[in-house]
Amino acid sequence: MNNYLKILTGFVFLVVMTEAGRVHAQTSDTRMQSQFSDGQLHTQASDIHMQTQPFDSQILAQTFDGETDSTVGAPVQSVVFQEDSAARAAAAHARLLPKNISFGERLMWGDNGIMRGIGIVPALTPEERKFELSLRRTMLTTHQIGGFVSLGLMMATAYYGQQVLNGHRDLLPTHKAFISATIVSYTATGLLSVLSPPPLIRRDENSTTTLHKTLAWVHVAGMILTPIIGGMLRHSQNYDQIARFHQISGYVTTATFAASMIVVTF
Repeated sequence: MNNYLKILTGFVFLVVMTEAGRVHAQTSDTRMQSQFSDGQLHTQASDIHMQTQPFDSQILAQTFDGETDSTVGAPVQSVVFQEDSAARAAAAHARLLPKNISFGERLMWGDNGIMRGIGIVPALTPEERKFELSLRRTMLTTHQIGGFVSLGLMMATAYYGQQVLNGHRDLLPTHKAFISATIVSYTATGLLSVLSPPPLIRRDENSTTTLHKTLAWVHVAGMILTPIIGGMLRHSQNYDQIARFHQISGYVTTATFAASMIVVTF
């Protein structure tokens, strides 16, 4: 058992150090992306400012001695020009959020989302989006680190669960303690991703992130199903069969979660 724990600790340490190196290597890219985002947001802010300015010069050009020019269509042109300006301003404002924003992101971070509705964050502006993008990077970096912590806890849970099934009933309290720690860490890690602000641009293309999210549906289902089956062991008349299902569900969930972490790391 001690050798197994040493191997487990070494594996988790290796993976965390690998992830730390990858995050460090991406620092320059992150800074460049941040500069690009800042420039794009600054451009959008300028567009909004210019497009929402009153068109006094155009109106004055059509006015002589305090009266509107009698040229046919001049007043109509002024109204149409202002309406077109409002449309362009609205379009520039909309570009602050990705075109293919998900339902959950719109519900939480949209113009009328929950986060703005209850006053946690202010109204959507270029300056606010700059802050939200910085917050997103922090939350997703913490999400990655939390993922490896959760994986280590999940592997320890599987190990002690196997020992209990092998007849070491004295290890059941340790197994239960790791179950609680895994559930807390897993839930917190998942919420960091689900509740993070949307990106500035989301590209419609398959990537390792797409596979990571697809595998998440499997291990989320496993995290719900495995404890339920484990709870059934207490009052089950067919202990061996239920224990077998619990064992398989635990191993499949752990393997799927490990795969979801590997695809976005290596």
